[in-house]
Amino acid sequence: MLLKILDSDVVGLSVAIIFILISSLMFIWNRRLKREIKEHRATEEALEIERANMRSLMDAAPVAIIIIDSNYCITKANKKAEHIFSKNDDNIKDRPCGDLIACIHIKDHPKGCGYSAKCPKCPMRNAIIRVISKREPTEGQEMEATIYDDDGSTISKRWLRFSIEPLSLIDNPNCAVAALDDVTDSKIIEQSLRAEEARIRAITESAQDAILMMDPIGNISFWNRAAESILGYKKDEAMGKNLHYLIAPARYIPLHQEAFKFFRETGQGTALGKIVAVEAKRKDGVEISIELSLSSINLADGWYAVGIIRDTTERKLAEAEIIKAKEEAESATRAKSEFLANMSHEIRTPMNVIIGMSRLIKDTALNSEQIQYVDMLSHSSEILLSLIEDILDFSKIEAGKVELESIEFDLSELVSKIVDILRIKASEKALGLNCNIDNAVPRFLKGDPNRLRQIILNLINNAVKFTNTGEITITIKPLIQRVVDKPQNKDGSDIDKDGYITILFEIKDSGIGIPQDRLDKLFQPFSQADTSTTRKFGGTGLGLVISKRLVELMSGDIWVESEYEKGTIFRFTAQFDEAEGSNSHICELNSSEIISDKEIASLRVLIAEDNAFNQILALKVLEKMGICADVASNGIEAVNSVVTNNYDVVLMDIQMPEMDGIEATKLIRDKGFDIPIIAMTANVTTEDREKCIASGMNGYLSKPFDPDKLLSLLIKYL
Repeated sequence: MLLKILDSDVVGLSVAIIFILISSLMFIWNRRLKREIKEHRATEEALEIERANMRSLMDAAPVAIIIIDSNYCITKANKKAEHIFSKNDDNIKDRPCGDLIACIHIKDHPKGCGYSAKCPKCPMRNAIIRVISKREPTEGQEMEATIYDDDGSTISKRWLRFSIEPLSLIDNPNCAVAALDDVTDSKIIEQSLRAEEARIRAITESAQDAILMMDPIGNISFWNRAAESILGYKKDEAMGKNLHYLIAPARYIPLHQEAFKFFRETGQGTALGKIVAVEAKRKDGVEISIELSLSSINLADGWYAVGIIRDTTERKLAEAEIIKAKEEAESATRAKSEFLANMSHEIRTPMNVIIGMSRLIKDTALNSEQIQYVDMLSHSSEILLSLIEDILDFSKIEAGKVELESIEFDLSELVSKIVDILRIKASEKALGLNCNIDNAVPRFLKGDPNRLRQIILNLINNAVKFTNTGEITITIKPLIQRVVDKPQNKDGSDIDKDGYITILFEIKDSGIGIPQDRLDKLFQPFSQADTSTTRKFGGTGLGLVISKRLVELMSGDIWVESEYEKGTIFRFTAQFDEAEGSNSHICELNSSEIISDKEIASLRVLIAEDNAFNQILALKVLEKMGICADVASNGIEAVNSVVTNNYDVVLMDIQMPEMDGIEATKLIRDKGFDIPIIAMTANVTTEDREKCIASGMNGYLSKPFDPDKLLSLLIKYL
């Protein structure tokens, strides 16, 4: 019984123990389960937080990030990827890469990616394959890619830089993560820079001037093709070499180095911004003349110098040849002018005697035959003098030494005197000579009356010479009444005057006329419309050439109309200022009306002249005026005579032995004598006249001289 009781207790105890044990185990298990659940929940929460953090990190990344599984499908994409693909994450996930992104040649072939002849075997696709199959990462590659829309149409073409790394996931250990950066803008800039660099390179390589650059330590960092040609060094020979030692002559290197120190510190220098002429040394050691243009540029590592070099050696030689040719031409022109001036002087000296003596002979008792001979002599002398004047004028015009005067004159009086002079000549051929001046032409003008007289005389003389029957008509009328715009001086400044008038002069004759095919020769030097006219009528052919040049100096033009055997019309224009018409400036009173013969006879005159015949002529001319005169044969005698005698006036020749007239005049002035001195010389150029006045002379009279002009000058300087 006890055993039964004990047995039952034992069983109960065992059961209790078991229950307690089970309860304890259940308690422990529950606690553990709760802890594990708590820990799992904490882990899940941590994982969720980590996932969120990773998502945030991916979305915050400045580049697109996509995760690709072993099937080459995209499983995740960040916000930047959504922006590049223009899709949200749901439209990106689980899509093959090729549906969204591929190289630009994917559609060049019907089979798509990898089949086009232009296909580069898509570098991104190949990189993904290597990562997934071989776990080989790819960094920093670039490709021009096409981004596709859902329907397969192209959204845009972009340049992408990508890096791909292996990635292991629990559910897919063979994954890849790709970082994509859209570098389209920088690529465009890069391509633009490359294109610009190519253009600059093309320009510099095609330039005829050497272009080079020197870095902050003085070495060559750029060297174009022209530099190779000009300086002889190939590019690889010059690059990195010290510029100064390479191309500067040794004597200039210290100066260049000193200037370079200042340039390296400041980027400035005396040669910058200028074109300087220097010498350079070629590879073969030959020095050449160059023009160097320098500029500076400040880069990250310091100041660079850019130089443009032009080889001027040939130009210098050409310039030297031009200068030499110019000097030779000027020397020839001077020699010609001097020769003509000397010839003019030498011819005028005896011509003065011939013409002067002819006048004196006319005043003596002559029979009709002698008068005829004297007239022939006088006429021939005038023709010879006219030829000399033409040749000398042409020489001065060719040398550019003719300058027009600007004085007031009476146009009507000037033309009337010309007509009066030539009417006698025209009447000998029974020709009518008429002159018509339009009422609109101002009577008083300002210009050069002597040159105008020369032009008109020449044209009317020609008309008389080549006209046998009929008449000659001179017509003068205004072409432009008044010009508002003022003409300008040579320096560009306005000439101070109210206005100027352009006048048309017309000389019409009924003479032999000129064939049309000969008209173009009229204004050419030493030529005539018909060479036979030279034999028949005489002349040098210079008259019209001189007239044309003088007309051009008067801002005018000259032209001709002619019909063979029916007549010719010469027309020319000239510009003048309008003058007030003050008679004191225009008309010279006859001096004999206000000076008595007794006063004229009381004059004491000294003739300084070395030519014996001219001495006799001058003495005879003065004697006919009732004037007594003394003679000095050279400048020294003239000075001594002025010092020792009381003369009223001196007639001074220029070219004399011992001492010329210029030096004699200066010496007389230096000694304090203010006696009037009149140059009476065969030197007739403008320079001769200016020298005479500059030496202290009061007046000027050219040989052969007119006795009336001599008398006027004598009275003028009393």
